Amino acid sequence: MCKFFSCISDGKGKVLFFTLKDIEEIEKKGNPDNYKDWNSHTSIAHYNKILGAEEDKWNKWEYNNETKELKVDSLNTTNDKSKVKKIIEKYIADNNAIYLQKVYKSNSGDSNSGNRNSGNRNSGDWNSGYRNSGYRNSGDSNSGDRNSGDRNSGDRNSGDRNSGYRNSGNRNSGDWNSGDWNSGDRNSGYSNSDKPFIRMFNKMTKLTEPPSFPDYWYFDLNEWINVSEMTNEDKKKYCWYKTTDGYLRKIEYKEAWKLSFDKASKEDVAKTLKLPNFNYNIFEEISGITKKMINKKLK
Repeated sequence: MCKFFSCISDGKGKVLFFTLKDIEEIEKKGNPDNYKDWNSHTSIAHYNKILGAEEDKWNKWEYNNETKELKVDSLNTTNDKSKVKKIIEKYIADNNAIYLQKVYKSNSGDSNSGNRNSGNRNSGDWNSGYRNSGYRNSGDSNSGDRNSGDRNSGDRNSGDRNSGYRNSGNRNSGDWNSGDWNSGDRNSGYSNSDKPFIRMFNKMTKLTEPPSFPDYWYFDLNEWINVSEMTNEDKKKYCWYKTTDGYLRKIEYKEAWKLSFDKASKEDVAKTLKLPNFNYNIFEEISGITKKMINKKLK
């Protein structure tokens, strides 16, 4: 059986796989072609009307999201591995890897022997494989999704908002890291021989101290909605919710700004006005947050 994540390519960088939209349309129709695995190369080819001998002209790939390794299952034309890997990784990054794994592993062996029998909601999924050691497991919401400790390695990583997201330490390597506010505290490249210039509200600014950005400036563009929180409209739109126990809600950029702003404290919002070169018009253009909204929050 093919594993998450599988695709086929034509050797010229054209990559085909079951998209979330494809899966939604197929399930709405009751899966009339009886596709048993969203990671099946043959099913992918069949869905895209690549039949018989034509299928043998396409390369077949399997991507391991944990190791970030792309393996060839069958190389039948020009090797376009680098293009394939780039396309797959962008798709996974744009659609939340944990959510995709739940969807793409929810077909064959899902409501049968592989998922809600011995494989999933038995020993495999709701037991040792899913909300046990594999998904929301030991510790708090642990290794695999919101991981060991609190929200650690994998999503909002080891420590607090550490390696991989808002990185090791606090706002260190990966975000405010080496080359920016640098390794250590006031080390090489910062408060040493050279003061850094950064662009703040469309002006190059030389700083003597790192700016104190408000906490509400950090937010997610995706939100997991559990089945218990879904509306009837949600259940109609995301017909696979019974398999995944919910759906991933995408939040528009300015909507995410406003949601985060609404939850912010008066003290946190006040930090906004203290930023170098702060400009209401530029900030509104970026975030959708107006001067009136800020002043109301500060009263």
